[in-house]
Amino acid sequence: NLRDKSHQYPIESAIINHNTPMAVELLNHNADYHVKAANGKTLVELAKQNNNPEIAKMIQDRLDKEAADYASLRSPQRFKDIIHSYAFDSCSYQYWTFVLGSKQDPEKASEITRQAEQVKSDILLMTEQLQQYYPATPPKDLKRISTDSAKKIFDILDAMISNNNRRAQGVGASKDADERCHKISDVVEIKFPVASKGPGKK
Repeated sequence: NLRDKSHQYPIESAIINHNTPMAVELLNHNADYHVKAANGKTLVELAKQNNNPEIAKMIQDRLDKEAADYASLRSPQRFKDIIHSYAFDSCSYQYWTFVLGSKQDPEKASEITRQAEQVKSDILLMTEQLQQYYPATPPKDLKRISTDSAKKIFDILDAMISNNNRRAQGVGASKDADERCHKISDVVEIKFPVASKGPGKK
């Protein structure tokens, strides 16, 4: 990815010299196909100019795949999936925090603590993804989802009155946590931030 004395990139030289095998090797070893040639043309334009359609197609295919992958990272469906997981984990974190605080299973305290910390870490990761790919998402909406999900599971668990009652209803098992939190997160809705824009290309 460094220019030589004639200010050409290795992949640029391969294109000009019709060295398709070298171009393939360079691309397979992470040569930057976004660079522009010394004359200001893109590599696709350079390949077409030099009657090298094979390399032009190879690079264009990579650019198209990259664009499709990037678009999928900002799709409405992915946003919906992240929000669903965000609500689920907010519920799950409250679930395990409640079980831990109620001292329902003291012998499992370390295991439950690790589980809660992992969920908390996942929530932070999803928050970062939303900020990166959907920056127009209102923070108040995320806070509402988190607060509502946590409150709903808290109210359910607290209404069971005692640890014995909770234990009898399956509370404290991962399966129970998943089932209860899925019911809560499945009904969460938030408007897709259509005005959002992802990070610019470097």
